[in-house]
Amino acid sequence: PSWSSPLPSPSSLSLPRRAARARTAAGKQRRRRGGGDRARTGGREVLEERDVVVKVSAAGVNRADTVQHQGRYPAPPSASPYSGLECSGTILAFGPNVVVLAGQLLSVPEGVSLTDAAGLPEDVARLLK
Repeated sequence: PSWSSPLPSPSSLSLPRRAARARTAAGKQRRRRGGGDRARTGGREVLEERDVVVKVSAAGVNRADTVQHQGRYPAPPSASPYSGLECSGTILAFGPNVVVLAGQLLSVPEGVSLTDAAGLPEDVARLLK
């Protein structure tokens, strides 16, 4: 895929897990409807214009995850059906029209492991309030 952003690829990142999972869920739905057929692509997934493939290294679990799982914290209507608000990993591939809001992806700071980075988005957001 072509990429015109100044961001390198692959790139280590930390992002809200819902963002990564939402595209995965959409891809599964497309495959069920007949799109993204691996047989036609030699076993590789065909990325749609705004799809991103992230190799998840670690995922964080926080209070919002636990109370949502207990049914005491409703997810927004547009949220993914999967639990988890954050993860860290490496961008493996992306479609030609990927647009990411600056607040949705964070570069992993130098000296921070991907495991530790998985907990950064929620903690940093809480500190900035």
